[in-house]
Amino acid sequence: MIKLATLEMNFIFNRHLQRIRAQRWGAALSHPLHHFLHEMLHERLSYILRQFKSVLIIGEFKYQPSSQDCYVIKMGSSVEALSEHLPFKEGAFDLIISYMDLHQANDVPGILKQVNYCLQPDGLFLGVFLGGNSLWQLRAAAQHAELLTRRGCSPRVAPMISLHDAAALLQRAGFAIPVLDHEPFELKGNNPFSLLQQLKELQLSNSLYDGFKGLTGKKFLSELESYLSEKTALNLELDILCMSGWAPAATQQQPLPRGSGQKSLASVLETSSLFLD
Repeated sequence: MIKLATLEMNFIFNRHLQRIRAQRWGAALSHPLHHFLHEMLHERLSYILRQFKSVLIIGEFKYQPSSQDCYVIKMGSSVEALSEHLPFKEGAFDLIISYMDLHQANDVPGILKQVNYCLQPDGLFLGVFLGGNSLWQLRAAAQHAELLTRRGCSPRVAPMISLHDAAALLQRAGFAIPVLDHEPFELKGNNPFSLLQQLKELQLSNSLYDGFKGLTGKKFLSELESYLSEKTALNLELDILCMSGWAPAATQQQPLPRGSGQKSLASVLETSSLFLD
């Protein structure tokens, strides 16, 4: 294993704490969420008729190379580094996959720019992470419980990237042909504590620097349990965002220059209305 020194960034998330929890809990790849995410990514990869030769995996994603000539580097096993500091040269890969990492990273714009830098021209980036209104029920339950027990609120659920913002981040990082979509997923449990246990095993528990540092307390847990049982039907909604983009290349299709169209939009709409009538 190649070990590289990295600087801990004191922004929103405590990446060192995330590492400790990852070592403790491991990757719960048998959980239905991981099955769902793997199928989601493998389906999107199946649409691309290309044999990739050099692949970088950020996160616990099982990638099956289509060619024996393909080499795969995995962050955390092949290289010990954070996604905020990709230690690779320009154009090192033709495919980079980010799996459940961007929702707990401190510098998402910087990561995307580094990914673009590490891709060969016309190389593909594919990322999947939590966004949108993920875990909104848990956020509401924690705020309710803290207001009753402590007369105030602390960050319990991380801020999430919206689909609109994710599109803007891809464009800002210089990717060509950006595509974004999202899929819903529900975490289900028999009781509130089984839901919280699943979040721990999935490494989705609170790692915010500004989170509450004191003891949780029985009264807080009681109020949290009561709210989750009565208001959420013991389901937590996840909004899975999937983004893809290509490193710019001269061989890619380009849009026609503005004003080069031969027909006006009004004439096209008028023609289509004839068929509708």
